Amino acid sequence: MELIGKKVTHKKFGAGKIMEINENKMKVSFKEDIKIFLFPDSFQNFLTIENKDAKDFITQKQDANDLELETKKREQRKKAQATVYAQKSRKSVNSQAVFALKDNNIDEVSTNWTVFTGNHTTGKSKGTPRIPKNMNQNSACILTLKGEKEEEKDRAVVGLFMVSDDFIGEKCLNGMISAHKKHRIIWNAEHEKLLFWDYLPEQSRLNKWGSYEMKYLPVGIVKMILEDMIRETQGEVDQEPIMQFYRYFCNMNRM
Repeated sequence: MELIGKKVTHKKFGAGKIMEINENKMKVSFKEDIKIFLFPDSFQNFLTIENKDAKDFITQKQDANDLELETKKREQRKKAQATVYAQKSRKSVNSQAVFALKDNNIDEVSTNWTVFTGNHTTGKSKGTPRIPKNMNQNSACILTLKGEKEEEKDRAVVGLFMVSDDFIGEKCLNGMISAHKKHRIIWNAEHEKLLFWDYLPEQSRLNKWGSYEMKYLPVGIVKMILEDMIRETQGEVDQEPIMQFYRYFCNMNRM
């Protein structure tokens, strides 16, 4: 709505006329002076306007501004809370995760960019999702696969992603972990095969994956995998997003 030329009244300066509005600044001409006010904030305490349509328009602008401000505050609170959880998570060595992709399907994961932690298989929690309490916004998820006729030692890394930047593991009650909007990698068959168990000490290697979909890992394993991906894509266009992922991962984990 056009407000230029509309009459307003100020508690101190009296009657005036709106001369100009530039984003959140409004210039008003009074009898003896020209003043600049915040728009629409100044209508809450100092200025009034008689025109009903203009008054309704300004009220709508104020409501929209209040909603935007509250949304920003809520996002800031979420980020501050997530940062606290991430700092706690960094103290935990095993804050990263690897998935066998038994309950999850690689095509669905790489399309929806969410992965399921799997259900508890025993005890009082049997049948309920595993809550990834060790994970927070500094965590990465490694995706692995092995063929039906392959042995466990042949399990290969087929992708990885950082969790979303507001992720808090202990609040992930449904076990669905969402990927970061940017830092996602699918390691195609055209690249060198990266055998997952080769990154672990020999005493930690397993002959069978076990019943759980997800296992926790230390940050160093993810770092080694990313460094191998960087080496394998030397001189290729694929290397840049991996480099960006690597820098983000190291920064989030203070490495």
